[in-house]
Amino acid sequence: MRPSIDPGRTTPAWYLLSTVAVWIVVAGVVEFTVAGGRPTDAVVTGTFGGLAFGVATLLVRGNDDA
Repeated sequence: MRPSIDPGRTTPAWYLLSTVAVWIVVAGVVEFTVAGGRPTDAVVTGTFGGLAFGVATLLVRGNDDA
């Protein structure tokens, strides 16, 4: 059975989207519990963190396929 979100190069857009969504949720929880609850900061931090982590993971996984 194939997972719906494949973190491979076949569906990098889905992987990046899911990574950004997870990072926004994590940044939101941290932002609201620790840093005073600014939702804009949580979305910005989650978006950039998710994109950076997602692209780096895709690049590393791409090198593993070779």
